[in-house]
Amino acid sequence: MTTQAVTDIKELVGEMPARGCECDLNTCQHGESCSRTAAWVARMHVKKASGAHTSQVIAICDECLAAVRQRLARISSYGLTCSCGIPASSVGDLLGPVMPL
Repeated sequence: MTTQAVTDIKELVGEMPARGCECDLNTCQHGESCSRTAAWVARMHVKKASGAHTSQVIAICDECLAAVRQRLARISSYGLTCSCGIPASSVGDLLGPVMPL
C-alpha cells in the first residue's frame, strides 16, 4: 500500500483507537488483563484453561511482552517440547510475529 493510500485511509477512518493490553494468559506477573495501553500485537502459542492448545493473536504492552519473552527464553533454554508437540527450542517457536500497533 502506498504512503498516499495510508494517508487517505487515515483521513477517512481516523487513527486506530488505543487498545488495552490483553495479557490475561497467565504468562506475566499480572495474572489477569493489565490496564496498560497495548503497543504491540503478537501471535502466541497458548494453552487455554480447557487444556486445548492454540495460536492466538493478542494486543500486548511493552512490560507484558518483555515478561513473556523472558519466560519463553527460560523455557526454550531447556529445549522442551510443548505437550501438544510443538518444539520450544527458541522464543520464536512460541511467540511471533510481533508487530507494532
